[in-house]
Amino acid sequence: FNHRGRHVTDTAALHGSQMVGSCSLTLDNPQLLVIPFMGREGRTGITFHTLKGDFLTATYLPAGSLPAATAVNSKNHVAITDCQNSKIFFIKEGRQKISYAFDIPQLQGEHHQPQPLGLAFDSEDNIFISDTINCCIKVLDSAGNLLFKLGGPGYRPGEFRSPIGICLTSDDKILVADRDNQRVQMFTPEGQFLEYIVR
Repeated sequence: FNHRGRHVTDTAALHGSQMVGSCSLTLDNPQLLVIPFMGREGRTGITFHTLKGDFLTATYLPAGSLPAATAVNSKNHVAITDCQNSKIFFIKEGRQKISYAFDIPQLQGEHHQPQPLGLAFDSEDNIFISDTINCCIKVLDSAGNLLFKLGGPGYRPGEFRSPIGICLTSDDKILVADRDNQRVQMFTPEGQFLEYIVR
């Protein structure tokens, strides 16, 4: 669509593939569209397109991966979560192969393997991951070390039921779409609850 909401193009049907996961869309810099996909033979990865829909290239993930959320950090590295294997992959500029990857930690007391369905970066390239099944946000530094966990299952302020969407403001306040509580919560950069934005 263009800026007036008028349909302009489709993204080349992903060469016989289909969008998967949360159907996350990300614009990298310079404005290329990043789309998770699942191929006909079960291969998964992400494709890069121009905003006119022209296919540029694809990067495949390891066998058995299920791509979900995508985001781009300040170094223009594209990150993509694998909700099947609780990983986050990074692809540097050049977009030909995976450059590095981190495991998303399963913390003490969590009964489920992490399910990373949301992803964002702050201004220091710390990584914010919505662990939907464990009802929390996990914050990792740029080396993949856990900094802190935000939230947990529940209905009270600062608690979640199936958090998915996550983004950060220009001053690093954290916004979380708390799906099954039907609200959006805002937190300080350190993870303290501030207010409900939508409820």
